[in-house]
Amino acid sequence: MISRCMPKIEISEEVLDYIQKHKNEDESESEFLMRLFKSAENDISRKILFIGPPEAGKSSIRLVFFDDKKPKSLLDDPIEPTRGIENYMYNWLDVKTGIADSSGQEINRWLNQDREMVFKETDSIIFVFDVSQFAENYQEICEKIAKALQRKTKLAPRASFSIFLHKIDLLPEEKKENMLKTIKQKINAYLTSQNLKKEMLLITYYATSIKGELILNLYKSMRSILYPYSNVIKNAILPSIEE
Repeated sequence: MISRCMPKIEISEEVLDYIQKHKNEDESESEFLMRLFKSAENDISRKILFIGPPEAGKSSIRLVFFDDKKPKSLLDDPIEPTRGIENYMYNWLDVKTGIADSSGQEINRWLNQDREMVFKETDSIIFVFDVSQFAENYQEICEKIAKALQRKTKLAPRASFSIFLHKIDLLPEEKKENMLKTIKQKINAYLTSQNLKKEMLLITYYATSIKGELILNLYKSMRSILYPYSNVIKNAILPSIEE
């Protein structure tokens, strides 16, 4: 399946300053950006692996961010569970992004020794789980995170490793911050107990949701993962930093 889309981007003040300094006098901001996109290298190709328990929201994240799917339609009419590994190709800015969307029902297979190709040549691994289910499934979630981290260390040592604390809209608002902090502490404690303290330092946590205004957290999280791969972003930001 192939999809091409342009993301909704919040442009920082630094990037806006860069645009004003370098665009032609009769050129609009959007025209300048399109010219910059076209001039950037187009052979950047990255592989991102979504992995996590069943019904964690992995496919919904992909559909909302890359396919610009309306979150409400996914909340009102949930999609069918992913079967096996489904591969998608997207163009995000100047980055060709291959997405491997793994089935939650078969996560144990993806973490076993005979499924090495799932992790090989991966640039970013995103582990997604439903935070509202953490207390009930603490041991299982932590075990899978540990196994995924071990597989990443062995098969994709240069890949980034992110954990999406997903569906934060299901947490009580008054307790949300403390609950998220406790979840991260428990995961880190478990990884330390498994002698993964060094690997644990490479993890980036993101609190995400596709509901309401919280979806902005999701957009920011995905962009944070993808930005380092984009020459467009580097060309726009680095000169202004150097100046």
